Amino acid sequence: MTTGIYGMDRLSLDVLFCDPEPDLIQFVNEYCLPTQDVINALEDGSAFINTIRLKIKTTQAIST
Repeated sequence: MTTGIYGMDRLSLDVLFCDPEPDLIQFVNEYCLPTQDVINALEDGSAFINTIRLKIKTTQAIST
């Protein structure tokens, strides 16, 4: 997922959708993920929720 500001208040959000692959989760920067308030405002925030859950699960597995 990438975001950008292109001037004149134009914003961009690019999201890549794929199967939940634990090897790819290492590239997810949690600071780029939306807050819970933003997720709640979305019509369907499931992609972000699934990403956050997988990131937490993967991080916990690495820690132990």
